[in-house]
Amino acid sequence: MSNVTESLSSGGLMKALRLDSYDASTLLEVEVAKPSPQQGQVLVKIKASGVNPIDERAP
Repeated sequence: MSNVTESLSSGGLMKALRLDSYDASTLLEVEVAKPSPQQGQVLVKIKASGVNPIDERAP
């Protein structure tokens, strides 16, 4: 894995999960351009996220 600080500041690509509908079969792992914060904004790196079991049953 590359240096995290360097990769955050250099732009480039990042992995993301994209869900195009409520159907879990449409969940895709994609590479997208890393966002660049503008003046007055910050970029937050999420290392982990929790999912409530009831969320899986949402329509």
